[in-house]
Amino acid sequence: MPHWLWYVGAAVVVGIYFYITWKEKQKTHSDYAQLASGLGWRYEKYSTDYNSRYRKYSPFDDGKRPRADYVFHGSRRGRPLVVFQYSADFEYTEGRSKRQHWQVTVVGMANDVSTLEVGPRGTLGRIAQRAGLGQNTGDDYFDRRYAVKTADKDLAATLLNDDVRSLLRRRKDDANLLLHGTEIVTWRNGPLYPDDMEPWVDFLNDVLDRAGLE
Repeated sequence: MPHWLWYVGAAVVVGIYFYITWKEKQKTHSDYAQLASGLGWRYEKYSTDYNSRYRKYSPFDDGKRPRADYVFHGSRRGRPLVVFQYSADFEYTEGRSKRQHWQVTVVGMANDVSTLEVGPRGTLGRIAQRAGLGQNTGDDYFDRRYAVKTADKDLAATLLNDDVRSLLRRRKDDANLLLHGTEIVTWRNGPLYPDDMEPWVDFLNDVLDRAGLE
């Protein structure tokens, strides 16, 4: 068999693969648009805003070629919401990278607030907390599990009151929170799952309700 036939065959296989992938993605977009319509929400395939909106904050501050895909806009419990899949390329060895995904949930607030971050306390954070260098809430169990970063102590006291800390302590999985402008944001590892959207939106609404933030 002539060598050129191998190149033609390889090109055909690659073309078929990309066509099938494209068709599957178009079906996903169609399914998601239908789902959004049923919820009274709006769907867009991607966003050139949310792919860079939180780049100052972890985990959005790392990785190359960030994307925000499968973007749902709507409202729930009287607050605006956005849910999308965020992804970026991370280099795991020289010259090779792997794309990582997160499902990101955003709920809007009526008023602009200072920046506040809450996330799982890693080993270094626990050492800093024992040395008195971390920000504490006075709740020993919560402070061992979560780290808090903000320059606004009053906001931290409001957001992380007894009810909110109890909500976070009861979770089996650690939660992430970012208050940024008029938004509260949370995320989890992995791609977007439609069945997972409303529970995360409700979680953020529960946090705001318990904190007394509109």
